Amino acid sequence: MKILFLTCWYPHKENPGKGIFIKEHANAIKSVGNEIVVIAISSIKDSALYKKTVNYFTDENGVETISIELRSRFNKLIYANPLFLYYHLKIEFRKFKPKNKFDVIHANIIAPCGLMGYWLSKATGIPLIITEHWSKVGKFMKKNIFSSVAQSAFRHAKFVTTVSEFLKNNISEFVIGKEKIKVIPNMVDSEIFCYQPKQKHNELIFTAVATWEPPKLPMLFVNALNEIQKTNLKKIVLNLIGDGSQLNEIKQNQNLIQINYYGRKSKPEIATMLHQSDFFIHASSIETFSVVIAEALCTGTPVIASNAGAIPELINEENGLICQNGNAEWITGINNAREREFNNEKIASDFSATVNEIEIGKKFTTLYSYASLINLG
Repeated sequence: MKILFLTCWYPHKENPGKGIFIKEHANAIKSVGNEIVVIAISSIKDSALYKKTVNYFTDENGVETISIELRSRFNKLIYANPLFLYYHLKIEFRKFKPKNKFDVIHANIIAPCGLMGYWLSKATGIPLIITEHWSKVGKFMKKNIFSSVAQSAFRHAKFVTTVSEFLKNNISEFVIGKEKIKVIPNMVDSEIFCYQPKQKHNELIFTAVATWEPPKLPMLFVNALNEIQKTNLKKIVLNLIGDGSQLNEIKQNQNLIQINYYGRKSKPEIATMLHQSDFFIHASSIETFSVVIAEALCTGTPVIASNAGAIPELINEENGLICQNGNAEWITGINNAREREFNNEKIASDFSATVNEIEIGKKFTTLYSYASLINLG
């Protein structure tokens, strides 16, 4: 099938990690034999009043990509105006010849791409699927001036997919016909994040990966590990991957544990560090999925994480432990996890079976086929 894949969250030069999970969905869709064209519209902060560039390329995974980059000091206003973005989408869409008609329009995130996908679907008759990742969709649907259009977009879509049951429940009040909401999780590259036996070492090693900004809560596990170090014979090492303003507070803290600050790392580099870690650790007030937790589990690394959002859907007694977001609860949770014996190989095998590229690609392809049949009917 031929899929037009729309997104405003996608990697670009200024932010190579932006919407990487959406790009991985595109890779999964292509991996099972679909033809896919990505149109990514990025609104990028710049000193210029306004500057537009369009790049056409085939990415490293063979995905045909059209990258529309709108740079401006008013980038937030541009992003908030779906009509303006739709104008630029139509310019590129019109370049496709009728013989290349798409079978499905797949729009990611209700605002702004879900709105643009809705308008394009209405104009062309091509069936629409919307995938939602956004934790703030409820706020948008209740307060934004385009909320009524978003209601129409959800109503018009043949299917709406979310990356977790948590997010499905959050958007169900806005989608008429809950049976058309399907959960398809984010994808993990199982060739990179694969199982390797854990090597014994003298330290107790924890790794955490994030952009260190709210809603992340790193001081919960930093304080807990410092407290545990007071009575722990083993040296505790915490590897922090990623950057962000919250690192300043951690650096200013009186830490008893060894903390290594690595900044941004590539996925292969992250996988290597996970292979060398005893636990992955993650504290947050909300997650609609958590790719970093999924990646850790695919390496067989048990996870200690917050009881927040979709996280409990990923973690069970066999692969980790969840904690309430309090200092005492985190100390207890980490100590309890340390006392458990985990089957690392089973953790990796069980979890990777649900989030690998082929599995995710097949699930989307099934929905595309149904959407086309519904449209014909």
